[in-house]
Amino acid sequence: MEFYYGKGSIAFAVLIALEEVKASYKLIKIDMASGEQTKPDYIAKNPKGRVPLLITKEGPISETPAILEYVAGLAPDLNLMPQGAYEAAKERELLCYFASTFHINHAMKFRGKRWSDDENVQEQLKLKVTENMSASAQYIEDHYFDGDYLLGAYSIADMHLFAITNWFEVDGVNISDFPKLAAWRARMEDREAVKHALEA
Repeated sequence: MEFYYGKGSIAFAVLIALEEVKASYKLIKIDMASGEQTKPDYIAKNPKGRVPLLITKEGPISETPAILEYVAGLAPDLNLMPQGAYEAAKERELLCYFASTFHINHAMKFRGKRWSDDENVQEQLKLKVTENMSASAQYIEDHYFDGDYLLGAYSIADMHLFAITNWFEVDGVNISDFPKLAAWRARMEDREAVKHALEA
């Protein structure tokens, strides 16, 4: 497999998953700062011009939740994606929230042009980042962590959230304000797959 990522991006979640299942893959960095993701060579692979992107023997997969589910399926014995209908739905509920809300809260700091061409509006969006990121962190703090991990057992949702918490500092969020999140992140940092992903 080939895995395309950008430094500091949400693609880090997938990198953890690949390490957890001990997948064989080639890691390919896309220079987001120079706009490599918009160049013809990459657009030919992913017309969205975004990362992450996983090229499998079956074909390409984009979007973090979809890739995470695929990778979890490579090692079903690890139970990184619940199999029961309700449990799987609750997992996807979290993945959807991370992708549609938590991630967007952060994107407004650096990707304001997606929502407005007006520079004043872009600056106003930046002013909401810390508030919105903190609100999402509080939601997770209040409603999850029934045990050591988000949904009790370790899963791809934990990998997705870990990548998001990597943005807390730049977004002005102090993780120590959220004791459950802080303790959970410390547990995540102790996992071998997370250490290997950080090294990569």
